[in-house]
Amino acid sequence: MKWLRWGLLEEMSPLGLLATGLAVGAVATPAVRKGLRGAAVALVKGALTVTEEAREASRKAREEWTKLMEEVKQEREECENRELLHGAGLGVARAVTDIKEGVSGLIAEARGITGECRGEDADKDNPDDE
Repeated sequence: MKWLRWGLLEEMSPLGLLATGLAVGAVATPAVRKGLRGAAVALVKGALTVTEEAREASRKAREEWTKLMEEVKQEREECENRELLHGAGLGVARAVTDIKEGVSGLIAEARGITGECRGEDADKDNPDDE
């Protein structure tokens, strides 16, 4: 067994030598090579299938994310619109209050003028001042 003393073979365990011998024999035998090729083809086919499934899952996730982002943007715009409408409503309410106060003042002034013409006290006829 002098050939065992060559380089790496000298350092290998008997189990390693057996595995190496089987691998060399398998590659050298045409029937085993066909079997290994078939296994390699099946392995590559499986890898391609997994890759395609991962791409499809990624595409679906991207679509869902895009839909979610659009929904959030729409809700944010609706919220901003509600805030604008609320602000506009408050502005209208203030304007109505100002108009009401202005009209009340005009009515009081008109009553005062008509009361002066009649010679009456304007404060008696104005129930809004109470």
